[in-house]
Amino acid sequence: MTTGEKIKALRVGKKLTQAELTDGIITRNMLSQIENGLANPSIGTLRSLAERLGVPLEYLLSEEAGLSDIEKLRQRDEIKKLFSSGDMEKCLSLLEKYDDDESLLLSAVCCTELGRELMRKGKLFSAREYFSKSAVYAEKSVFACGLRRYAEKNISLIDYIMGRGEVPASDYDEYGYISSIENRNSVVSRHVAARRLAEKGDVRGAAEALRALLPEAEEAGAVCRYYVLSDLEGCLKAIGDIAGAYECAEARLALKEEMNR
Repeated sequence: MTTGEKIKALRVGKKLTQAELTDGIITRNMLSQIENGLANPSIGTLRSLAERLGVPLEYLLSEEAGLSDIEKLRQRDEIKKLFSSGDMEKCLSLLEKYDDDESLLLSAVCCTELGRELMRKGKLFSAREYFSKSAVYAEKSVFACGLRRYAEKNISLIDYIMGRGEVPASDYDEYGYISSIENRNSVVSRHVAARRLAEKGDVRGAAEALRALLPEAEEAGAVCRYYVLSDLEGCLKAIGDIAGAYECAEARLALKEEMNR
């Protein structure tokens, strides 16, 4: 279609008269000539007509691209901006209508990032939903097999934490939650050391170590804090600090409730 043919088709589709479309832009006679291919409008005129018709200027200028192609290109730019700014939810909502490999990969990444953030906050039920979506998107994309494995690992981990599955395979099977922490930092090693103290009979020393670890465990994420609280509760019960154990149980159960969201 020529530029004039596109303008006419859009005008008729929107039930606009020539006078309504041209008001304040050009004369009706000039529009008639443009629509019939007898005159070439300026860029400024085309821009004004495009705005009034509600289409991108590029659509009127391009001889090959269809309107849907132009709109898709414009939306891809918006998707890139949202992705770069970290707005994964909006980015994901725009990607839903596309099923090309790049879109599926980006959808998998968005779901992974949303799942990780929710997992860190302790909202395990919601995190699991995003990891499940990530696995589905990743399976459809030739580029995202690594993301599928990552999503499945986190689904297994969440099921384990929630008591619905086996311990996920890792170097520290008895400390399944460690897999949820990106950097195996001093929080993890100190927690392991505290557990070793308890196993060797130094329960009081383990309780002191775990209590000192709580502020850092909170920074490491809700799952880490849950396990530290759980161990501290057990140690405090063992040494007869019932009030302290009760406080730990209260905090742990509050986290458990949060994990179901």
